[in-house]
Amino acid sequence: MKTNYDIDLFSLLIICYNHEKYIRDAIESALAQKYDNIEIIICDDCSTDHSWEIIQSSMPELQKRFNRVVAFQNPHNLGLTPSLNRMIEEANGAVIFPLSGDDMMTENYAADIMDACLKYPEASVFVTDGYWVEEKDKYSELNPSLLSPFYEQKPDLCKETLFERLYWHNCIFAPGVSLRSDVYDKFGLYDTDICIEDLEYWLRISRTKETEFVYIDKQDVFYRKNPNSASSKEKNEHFVRRWLTFLDASEKIIDKYAPYVEGDGYIRRKWQFLLDEWQFYRRNIPKDESKMLKSKLGPFVKANWRVLGWKQLIEYYRMYASALLSR
Repeated sequence: MKTNYDIDLFSLLIICYNHEKYIRDAIESALAQKYDNIEIIICDDCSTDHSWEIIQSSMPELQKRFNRVVAFQNPHNLGLTPSLNRMIEEANGAVIFPLSGDDMMTENYAADIMDACLKYPEASVFVTDGYWVEEKDKYSELNPSLLSPFYEQKPDLCKETLFERLYWHNCIFAPGVSLRSDVYDKFGLYDTDICIEDLEYWLRISRTKETEFVYIDKQDVFYRKNPNSASSKEKNEHFVRRWLTFLDASEKIIDKYAPYVEGDGYIRRKWQFLLDEWQFYRRNIPKDESKMLKSKLGPFVKANWRVLGWKQLIEYYRMYASALLSR
């Protein structure tokens, strides 16, 4: 990472993988920004569709509009976190905003973030609200007055309690988050072993209770309901594989930050997770339900039943017996 940053430069990182239907919208939203001092770094993670060709055809516009444009294609598919880390190391701005190639910004996003940097010099993470948009929506046709915002009420980002709340439930709207570049100098880059890179990183930087998160009460991002996104519940051909990956990453996060959770919080959080995982198997991979119960949930309950209580131990045996009978 660099030690000197352009304090007025906004670094926009666009990460793309098989986003040929969406990447032009993301680029158009970048071109529409009212803030002038922007560099843009685009990575195509070896897409198998025409995403890279669309990015290349947009280069003349991008180079005319932005102070610096870097676009590259990975020689093979590296995944989200290695690609993001490479882009962050390439960035020169004091603020970094990762944007997925299927999402979009309002024209005010960069300006609002840079204004917040001046208004809140002690803050390192800036969280905006955003709108849900449908898969087929086009940037040029969006009407914010007809869209639903992500937050129903202002999120509580108090640094004293944020880690504990994030550990139980992610309360941050990921597509709307920008970070000061020096955060990465202090806490490192993303964990390449965990595909839910944003939640893992927020836990990492919030557990010290030193980092200030600030909420900007503006809907500045358009979050697309992509049926192939990591957390999508769309039951298409990739659903089971996608959610097994998501569950694996969630469990890694829960286990990684267990040492920083007070009391029996880890045991109760892990119990909740294993129940959710069991429900997934029961509904989507019933042939492996008893295997999952026996190999994962059973040993955990037996080792921690004194914290969980007799009811949970009895509930486990009931679940296991039911799974065996239904085979």
